[in-house]
Amino acid sequence: MVNVKRTGHRLKFLRSYYTSIYPSLLKYRWYIFLLLFLIFLTRLQYIDIVSPLKLPFVLINAVYSRLSNLIHTQEEITTTPVPEVVINVKHRIIPYKLALRADDRPFVEPDHAQDKLLKDLQLYETCKRDPSTIVVDVGAHLGDFGLYAAACGCTVYMFEPRPHRVTLLRSSIQHNSFPTSRVHLFHKSVSDCPSNSTVNYPVGDIAPGVMDDNPIVVETIRLDDVAWSASTIFILKIDAEGSESKVIDSAKKLFAKKRIRHLIFNFYPWGTTEVSQ
Repeated sequence: MVNVKRTGHRLKFLRSYYTSIYPSLLKYRWYIFLLLFLIFLTRLQYIDIVSPLKLPFVLINAVYSRLSNLIHTQEEITTTPVPEVVINVKHRIIPYKLALRADDRPFVEPDHAQDKLLKDLQLYETCKRDPSTIVVDVGAHLGDFGLYAAACGCTVYMFEPRPHRVTLLRSSIQHNSFPTSRVHLFHKSVSDCPSNSTVNYPVGDIAPGVMDDNPIVVETIRLDDVAWSASTIFILKIDAEGSESKVIDSAKKLFAKKRIRHLIFNFYPWGTTEVSQ
């Protein structure tokens, strides 16, 4: 009997509580709706255009462009036919254009540690004095690093195994009007395997934790076997998703002859099993 009375009191309390806040909810209902809608939009960027929702391509592209304007306040967005988007990156010393797919995200935040490092190395000043200065981008991804180096006037070598990203990189090179004599793009996987070997990557197995749309068959290349246009490499940047040690092993001769001045690489402890000495 006591429990029944307590339950009754609780129900009365809840009823009086919700009755008191209901007018406030009605008053601010449009603000609440707007907040929920914005939360929905921020999550929408993770929905792929081939998801079961079957949203129209045009809607996905429009929403993504709007989100990019809100998130990257320093960038001016212009769109080309889906799925390619072209971003004018303006926050760096030298602006450049970056082509990407609607489901790709570039790493171009103004406070990125890489930006500070490149400023400390005086990349722009060095390449302005000597355009033959070589910058190597292994694992070019969308070209955030290599394209910026090219915009600074450097001679750039970019290596990327994924076909759709190679296509985007070619598009970026064209949008920036970079001469192919100064910007070299290799659709190859840098590895310690003999050059011109063939590597097969199943779906989602191009690198630890990296997904790809289709199986990939790509040729390998060793950095020691590249015909460089100058004797010294100013910066070697490596982002091989856990295969950094293999890339370094492919450049043993370059390191032994001290032809590489600066090395930048991302370290993935979950994917790297050994480190070159």
